Amino acid sequence: MTPGIHVAVIGGDPGGAEAVAPVLGALQSPDVTLHAFGYRQASAIWQSRGVDVRSVEEAATVGDCAALLRGCGADVLLLSTSSNGIDLEKKFVQAARELGVPSVAVLDLWTNYRCRFADASGAMAFLPDRVAIMDERAREEMAALDFPLERLVVTGQPAFDELAAWKRQAGIGFRAAIRESFGVQAGERFVVFGSQPLAAIYGDDTSRPGHPGYTEAVVVERLAAALEVVARESSVGIFLLIRPHPRESAQAHAAVKSDAIRIAVSSDHHRRELMLSADLVVGMTSAFLLEAVVLGCRTLSLQPGLRTRECLPTNLFGATPVVSDDAEIVPALRRALSATGPAASGAPAIPQDSRAAEKVAALVRSLACTAGQPQCASHTA
Repeated sequence: MTPGIHVAVIGGDPGGAEAVAPVLGALQSPDVTLHAFGYRQASAIWQSRGVDVRSVEEAATVGDCAALLRGCGADVLLLSTSSNGIDLEKKFVQAARELGVPSVAVLDLWTNYRCRFADASGAMAFLPDRVAIMDERAREEMAALDFPLERLVVTGQPAFDELAAWKRQAGIGFRAAIRESFGVQAGERFVVFGSQPLAAIYGDDTSRPGHPGYTEAVVVERLAAALEVVARESSVGIFLLIRPHPRESAQAHAAVKSDAIRIAVSSDHHRRELMLSADLVVGMTSAFLLEAVVLGCRTLSLQPGLRTRECLPTNLFGATPVVSDDAEIVPALRRALSATGPAASGAPAIPQDSRAAEKVAALVRSLACTAGQPQCASHTA
């Protein structure tokens, strides 16, 4: 076995994998060996960062996960969190606990705190030894849900560390290139919609307890219809680009058509390039929309029929207007597309350049010390 710290990593859903990816970069060191295990979208995300990833079968058992941890000599387990009905992260946490391997999870959003770690009865049976969280607001909300405070460590969200650099690059010229690639004409408004697989998560019955009250299909339908109204009354061309979520198929939203505006469904280009090239970024409650705010883009959150509380800090702090009433969608779009000057400056609740990846990496190293690694004894979180 290679000397040094052996870090096992597991992830599935894209949002969680994106949050962990910068941490893997921060852990790159001669004294650290990474053993990355992925399923679903996490594998491709980490591989794009140059990480060697071993795919794990979705049907893997706790015993299978334990064998992988033993096989790589894991001193510590680093995990994202997923909500996909497979949730191999939970099995890895259980396996790590049985083997005496400490574990740390990285949260990516201010939503679904308990279900990330809960069993079928709702008990938090898969809570890791430490949870790296975004800010004090998350800490307060999780404390109210009976999370033990000693396990929560405020580090910031690692995926947001890179946003400041993206914002600085906005003037280099890719904005014109992106718009040209989609045939956006001078004077035409470019609207980017970031989708989420809400129907897959919550179901189509919007009256169910815990359902937000809308699905992505409903939102896209209302958005397209409202943009048609704006286009007809203003005689301004509008191009709506629907960006499917990584968990959605390439054919998602393909049935959305219009005679009044141009509509395309595409996953081409980096999502942040699209945000910075758009006149308006529309979403619901995803990290896609949250990133757009931090990048300084004009944003709008459409949540028609909203039945649950707000969950994005950008919404709560007024950086992203929220529209939950159908009658307000057209006026909100009219205002957003006719606005001039810079967009709102972003949400004060979201730290930027917070060195979150380094903080999580330090936490991982400190947990490895509990596994008896003397060479990391000087590292603290």
